[in-house]
Amino acid sequence: MFEGVDMRKYDKHANGYTKVPDYIINAMQGLAYWIGYKKCLYNYYSLSELAIGAEFSSLLQSGANENEIVLCERQYCNFFTEGNIPNDVNKHRMDLTVAELKNPKKEIAVILDDDNKQKIGFLRGKAKVVFEVKLQSSSKSLIKEDFKWLKKIKKANPSIITYMLLVSQDQVPEEFVDDASGHGKRDCQLVNFSSKKRGDPKIHVSKVRYALNSKLNTVQLKSWISQTLETFDDEIDEMIKEQVDFVGKQLLSQGHFVCLIEVV
Repeated sequence: MFEGVDMRKYDKHANGYTKVPDYIINAMQGLAYWIGYKKCLYNYYSLSELAIGAEFSSLLQSGANENEIVLCERQYCNFFTEGNIPNDVNKHRMDLTVAELKNPKKEIAVILDDDNKQKIGFLRGKAKVVFEVKLQSSSKSLIKEDFKWLKKIKKANPSIITYMLLVSQDQVPEEFVDDASGHGKRDCQLVNFSSKKRGDPKIHVSKVRYALNSKLNTVQLKSWISQTLETFDDEIDEMIKEQVDFVGKQLLSQGHFVCLIEVV
């Protein structure tokens, strides 16, 4: 049944970062809507990283190819060899891993065997994409620590795509997302997490998806713009832009955001 299944290709942009495939983008959007749904049911506490990671793994698997499997909480030792494994690697686990199997019917039992979760280098050659899941409310030090670990995984496995999935509930994650447009910030704007030191992780906001808590009041927006047009001011373009940005910030301020950040 699985023989001859094509392996998924991950294309690159001109800047060297990965073009995010549709199955990941769709899972991100589904996660944003799911967070909005859960918050409608009960809005008093933020969802945990564990709950968010579990839902995202289900959404990823639903869009995966028949020869792909999403693995949760795999030991970091699975990604290193005896020669390059860090001393403290056993303290850490990768939140989510997308593995690609040549013959799932034969390999599935092996890859899920508990004994192999501790096996050094077991996922080398099988893992295609890995995710660390982090809440935007986490401290910067914890986020930076995950960036460093993803960098270590990437260095030891150049073919693996290394992502942080950063989730923000009820607010714009302004470190990574423009608060007026909802678009990911450019690399040069990631001032609190970017480093020019040799060997430090380089990060890139690959995709942003969100679910909003309020709808755009188009009637009010048109009214504001019409009033501006009637002023015949020389700076009318800038005034309209300011109004649109203001409306954008109002809408995005209470949304739920899912940011995909590639680490190399």
